[in-house]
Amino acid sequence: MPPLPRHTACAVFHPEALLNLGAAGATGPAFVRGDIRHISGVIEYDRPHLRTATPHIHIPSVLPGFPTASLATQDRAAIDKNAREEIARVADLVDMEGASVVQAAHMFGTPCYLFKFVSDTSDHTGPNDIIDYINAYRSTFFEYIVKTVISQLTEQ
Repeated sequence: MPPLPRHTACAVFHPEALLNLGAAGATGPAFVRGDIRHISGVIEYDRPHLRTATPHIHIPSVLPGFPTASLATQDRAAIDKNAREEIARVADLVDMEGASVVQAAHMFGTPCYLFKFVSDTSDHTGPNDIIDYINAYRSTFFEYIVKTVISQLTEQ
């Protein structure tokens, strides 16, 4: 393993845990806008292993008692309905950063918890739609995080 970077936030501040909080798109009909899920597994959908051609899988830390979902991370937004249907075979939600956050946390031995709210579905993928839905649900999401997640983390 290469040496760890010396000037990253984890190396400088040594946090007890990392939280990755944000929006994700639903890949199928099981979720509606505004649903909140604790991520139990992250699949790097567009970065397969060189030898096996299977996606990299990262396991974040998971707190008990929260509804969970799997997350696919890829480098570009999954706007197209057909792309979401393809991703739905391996994950419930899709974002663009979850896998990298878990991977970085693991490098530093730091627990990492991911919570996502559903900002859009395959029926709501216009650029303005997604931004509008993020704006519509973000305050409720962060209130939920403060009242339920943070309180559970501080009790541990």
